[in-house]
Amino acid sequence: MKLKRVLLLVGVFALLMVVAYSIYAVLSMSNNQIRDQMIQSIGNAEGRDTHMAVGNNILNDNFDYVINNDATLQEVVSSHDVTVVNFFASWCLPCQREVPELNELHKEINGSDAAIIAINVDDTVDGRDKFIEEHNVLFPVYEFHDEDAGLDEFKVSVIPTTFFVDGDGEIIRVFIGEVNLDLLNNYISYVKELD
Repeated sequence: MKLKRVLLLVGVFALLMVVAYSIYAVLSMSNNQIRDQMIQSIGNAEGRDTHMAVGNNILNDNFDYVINNDATLQEVVSSHDVTVVNFFASWCLPCQREVPELNELHKEINGSDAAIIAINVDDTVDGRDKFIEEHNVLFPVYEFHDEDAGLDEFKVSVIPTTFFVDGDGEIIRVFIGEVNLDLLNNYISYVKELD
């Protein structure tokens, strides 16, 4: 009976040591190491290269300016190393939730070699304008000149969808779903490292 207790205590102690070491290892990683691992995982991510828009050029389509910038989408993309292109609709709850993260990214990268823009799809003018006002969208918003053709060309069938585009307009990565600031920054870093 005493031997079982001793073995049990030794086992519990060993398990606690493993857990403590694991916590120590995670906490001791620098932010740069974590970021580097995230960027590497983006590069290795299954399915990110298989989205049918990857490799297409966003500069080949016509977009109409809506708000927050006098430049054309083509001018914005070609004047930055990386452009985050977020497709949204006013009725989309994940789109509504991600606006604060997108606004924060805009504040962080404004004036740098990266930019963020949005493309409004599947919406009414009133819905779009109300969304932009209620969520205080800070970044430029555009629309397809021919929405059906644009959505078909870029295979955008789920909202939100976010493209990460290089300075030549090539779509490098696609993320489907709600984004956050860390994810956005990691994808931007990944695209920059490809240059």
